[in-house]
Amino acid sequence: MDEPPKTKTASRNVVVKVPGIKGNVKHIANELQAWQTLFQTPMIDSIVIYTNLEISRQIVKITRMLGLLILLTQWKY
Repeated sequence: MDEPPKTKTASRNVVVKVPGIKGNVKHIANELQAWQTLFQTPMIDSIVIYTNLEISRQIVKITRMLGLLILLTQWKY
């Protein structure tokens, strides 16, 4: 088996920082804590409000479309 060359490793190829969790997220122990760290309550409230608004808009569109379909089925050709 060949031995590796006995040359010095270039400094740009040396890993100085060890990968892993850093900062104030080291205390996270489970998925719920991770979720709560990423999405605080005000952000979730905003998401819920705007999602409900979009659902209301879509319901109006669907209701109009269903009304038109019902009217079209009433006409006799």
